[in-house]
Amino acid sequence: MLVEVLPALLLAAAVQVEGNTTCPRPDQVASRLGALLVTPDAGPAEKEREQAAERARLDEDGGDLVVLLEGSTGDVLGTRRFSRSDACEDLAAAVAVSLAVWLSDVHPSYTTAHLTPPARAAAPAADVQVVAPRATPQAEATWGAGVALGLGSAVDVPAAVADGVATAWLRLGASRNALRGEAEGMSRRELTVQGGKGEWRRWILGLGLERTLTAAPDGAGAGWLRGFATARVAWLDLDGVGFAVNHRTRVLDPGASAGLRAAWRHGSWGSWVELALSLWPIGHDAVVASASGQAQRLPALDVLLRVGAGWGAAR
Repeated sequence: MLVEVLPALLLAAAVQVEGNTTCPRPDQVASRLGALLVTPDAGPAEKEREQAAERARLDEDGGDLVVLLEGSTGDVLGTRRFSRSDACEDLAAAVAVSLAVWLSDVHPSYTTAHLTPPARAAAPAADVQVVAPRATPQAEATWGAGVALGLGSAVDVPAAVADGVATAWLRLGASRNALRGEAEGMSRRELTVQGGKGEWRRWILGLGLERTLTAAPDGAGAGWLRGFATARVAWLDLDGVGFAVNHRTRVLDPGASAGLRAAWRHGSWGSWVELALSLWPIGHDAVVASASGQAQRLPALDVLLRVGAGWGAAR
């Protein structure tokens, strides 16, 4: 995720709004705040104070927007938290109104008499939550889960396959990395071997990391691109079919997977499309116990295209 810091300095109000948020952007809040604050004629003392401006910093904390207000000496005056369920413009207006009232309490140059009506109505007061001041926002864990269906084929030995995957994610704070857990079941496949055939399938568990590579500039979550890699272990089930004596084999099969996932956010829900490669480095053969000793090697590399949806899957 490319992080762009967008500071905006309000010269009239001597309040600096900065941060790395995209919904709302710092300049949107600064514009709204500039429309609210009307600075009276300042004398030398007031002008000297304005050179050491208060600073409002915008940060994302899970599904909330956190506003941290610092004094001119760098001391933390307090923190306020806003729900990010509203449109960016409405959220910018709500933050600006809150900052304007806040400044009337901590800055002697401003009082509520200097506040002018906003250009647009602020978000409902019920969406604004006030929390006790703290030095820095605490990192909170967010999670998501969903299911996907896929179609694909082996690359080294052509063999079509379908699968179903249940996936879960755990992200700490604003980190670009998330833990990824998988549980996958694959359809049965077959190889023809000397008049009979071998049928096999894998049941798979995987654990690894997923990392955000790019994010939409509007912050809405559309078109997020993520890369992932997992270590996997499969229960390989191989059966002989059509022979005089059919044998069955069960074995643990370690492997690895990697791919790309593009996710779209729909409120608390999300949908995605992903392309995944699965590698099974330990070779397995379907062998006919006869004089010819004919054998066929099971595929070691699968590629699948999946479509999925789930709760919190695009966070």
